[in-house]
Amino acid sequence: MTNTTVYEETDMNEVEALLEYLKALGVDSHVVSPGYSYSAVHTKEIFLDRRAIREKFKDNQAFG
Repeated sequence: MTNTTVYEETDMNEVEALLEYLKALGVDSHVVSPGYSYSAVHTKEIFLDRRAIREKFKDNQAFG
């Protein structure tokens, strides 16, 4: 099992390629989640808000 966090600048084509590569290695489950902002991190630009999350994940074939 893998766990991948998607941030504002994450290229979803790279995530899709990663999942295909891991599938070829026999990895059969994945957790892919958006990076949410939290108070300990002062650089907020890397995180996704609700609108950006929907946009980032909506058309990607890897997520069905």
